Amino acid sequence: MKMLLLVVIYWTVTSFVASASTKQRIYYGEAELVQQLLTNPSQWMYVQENVDGFYVNFIEMDDILTVDELSDFFKLFKNKSAYYESDADPHHQPLEKDKTAIDVLHRVGWNITYTSQNYGWTVERDEILGYYNLTEHVRRRPDCVQLGPWTLSGNISNNAGTGPYSNAQYRAWINQTDGVSTDGPLGFWQINFQQVREGSYSAVQFAHRLGKSAAVMLCPYGAGVPTYNSTRDFLTVGISAIQGHEDNDADPDIWIIFEYADSSIPAVPEQINDYPANSTTGMAFYALKHRDGIPKTLDLYIDEGKVGQYVFVRESNSVDMTIHSNVPVGTARNYTLQVADYSSWLDYAAQIRAFAIGNPTSAWKISYTIDGVDITSDIGNTDGFVFVRKNRLQPKTIQSINISFFRTSTIVNNMTLIIELSPHRGSAVIDSLRILC
Repeated sequence: MKMLLLVVIYWTVTSFVASASTKQRIYYGEAELVQQLLTNPSQWMYVQENVDGFYVNFIEMDDILTVDELSDFFKLFKNKSAYYESDADPHHQPLEKDKTAIDVLHRVGWNITYTSQNYGWTVERDEILGYYNLTEHVRRRPDCVQLGPWTLSGNISNNAGTGPYSNAQYRAWINQTDGVSTDGPLGFWQINFQQVREGSYSAVQFAHRLGKSAAVMLCPYGAGVPTYNSTRDFLTVGISAIQGHEDNDADPDIWIIFEYADSSIPAVPEQINDYPANSTTGMAFYALKHRDGIPKTLDLYIDEGKVGQYVFVRESNSVDMTIHSNVPVGTARNYTLQVADYSSWLDYAAQIRAFAIGNPTSAWKISYTIDGVDITSDIGNTDGFVFVRKNRLQPKTIQSINISFFRTSTIVNNMTLIIELSPHRGSAVIDSLRILC
C-alpha cells in the first residue's frame, strides 16, 4: 500500500497575469456633457485611470468637441486609445470628414484602436477607417458595422426585422467586416422594445461564431420610453444589461458607455462612498469594478481547514496544509472549493480555471461539480468555468465546488494542480491554489 503526500500551497497574484482568454475592454465617452467632465476631473479619476479608451463619434468631431477639448481629454485619460464611430451614409458624414477626424485625433495624440460605421456599411468608408493615415502599428484599424439591435426584431439569424436594413444584410456585413457594434438607448432595453435584448444577444453570438469582435453600447438615452428616467434608472438598467449579456452567453469583447441625446443625467461623480453613482462615469465605474474586481472581495479557498482563506499576499513557497492519506486504487478524496464574494454591492461573473503542470502522468482522475452538475470540462478549458445565471457571485455570498480526486493507479508521479480565480474572464488572476498530487 502506497502513501501519498498531498501538499496544498496557495498564493495570490498581485500584479497582472494574463489569463488564457482575452480581457474585456471598456470605452467611455460623452456628447452633451463634456464640460462636466472637463471642469470636474477629480470626480471621475478611477475611470480616467482604468478605462481602455475614449469613445467619440463623428457628430462630436464636427460640432461639439474643439481640438483643445479633445486635447484636454487626452491629458486626462491614462490609456490613449480612441474608438471612433462614423456613419455609412455620405449625406450624414462625407468621406472626407472621416479623413479630417482621423487627422485631428492623430494630431492630438490619440491611437485609433477601433472604428465603426452606423447606418449601414460601405467598402469606400472602410478603406478610409481601416487604412487612411495608418500610424497605428497594426495591419489595419478594426472597422465594425454598427446597428440598433431593436431593428432586428429578435434574433439576427431570422430574416425579419424593421430595418433600415434586413437581418440578412447585417449578417453579411458582420461577415465582411471586423465585427459588430451596437447602439444602446437603455429606455429600449428597459421595456425590451422590439425584442432589443434578443437582438443584442444574438448579434454578439453571431459575431463570435464567425471569430469576429462584438461591442455593445450602454447609453442613458430613454428614446421616448415614458417609464424610463435616466436620472433614476440608468445605472440599474445598465447593470441588468451587462448581467443579461453574461447570462445569455453573449458577453461582448467591448463595453461602450456613451451618452448622447440626454443632457439631464449627470456625468459625475463616478462614485459616492465607494458605490457607483447614477451617472455616466458611475456606469463606467461599475463596469470596471465588475471586470477587474475590488481588492479583498473575492476569496478562493478549500473549506476543509480553510486553506487559502483571506490570503491576498503571496508568500513564496509557503505550505499551508499537508494531508497524509492511505489511498489504494479506487479511493476518492473529496474537498470543497469555496468562492466567496465579500463585497457589499458588487456582483461577479468570475472565472475559475484549473490546469496541471509537471508530470503529465498522474495516478489521479480529478473532477469538479457544482450543485451536482459536472463542470470538469469547463473548468479545465482555456475560458474556464464562469459564474453566471444561478451561479453568479452575488454580494456577500459563497459558491461551493466539489473537487474529487479518484485514485486510478499505484504509480507515484507528482503533478501540480493549479486553480486560478479571476473576477471576470480574461482579467488578472487575483487568487489561486496549488495542489501537489
